[in-house]
Amino acid sequence: MADIDIGAWRFVEHSRVQPYTSMQVWDGLTDSRISFDWSATENSCAEGENTIAYMVENLNLASGLLKYIDELGGLRVFDKSKVEDITTGPETEELNLSSWPVVEVSGGRRLAARLLVGADGANSPVRMFAGIKSRGWDYPTHGVVATVQIEGNGWGGNEDKVAYQRFLPTGPVALLPVSL
Repeated sequence: MADIDIGAWRFVEHSRVQPYTSMQVWDGLTDSRISFDWSATENSCAEGENTIAYMVENLNLASGLLKYIDELGGLRVFDKSKVEDITTGPETEELNLSSWPVVEVSGGRRLAARLLVGADGANSPVRMFAGIKSRGWDYPTHGVVATVQIEGNGWGGNEDKVAYQRFLPTGPVALLPVSL
């Protein structure tokens, strides 16, 4: 599979990116498991490259993408804006917007577009405007996230980093490499 480069990776703070070379995933009831070890295959992308994936903080990735958008130009980001209302546009002599969604954001600005993408969370105004029904429920679970520093050159005494995941009936448990 070919790598796809949209150009934003250079804006990510690479000191905060952790590559890993393999992944161990297993079931908590049957002990069935699957292992991915990129360094043991001929799938390397470049000489010496044995990274299966990268662990990147969401803030680092979002910051890199926003910097890339800024470099592209011609785009405007409405930061700290809230969708107040979504309606269809008016039909005038000059332009018929009656099938276009018009989004009103905080501050009174109105934006019309042929395509409106809803990536706006559980109480999505976009989903409600489109009439898309949803249902959901709460899970009686809790999550704990911690950063653990392991001594030595790597995990298991080498430079290779491994992601571990186990899926239990009570939920997943994971030990994922991150940069510190």
